[in-house]
Amino acid sequence: IKMIFGLSVSVGIVLAIHYIIIPNKFGI
Repeated sequence: IKMIFGLSVSVGIVLAIHYIIIPNKFGI
C-alpha cells in the first residue's frame, strides 16, 4: 500500500510539473 501511495504521489508531482511549470515556460 505504501509503495502504491508513493508511486501515485510521485506521478502527481510529475504531472503538476508538466501542467504548471512547462506551460509557464512557453507562456501558454
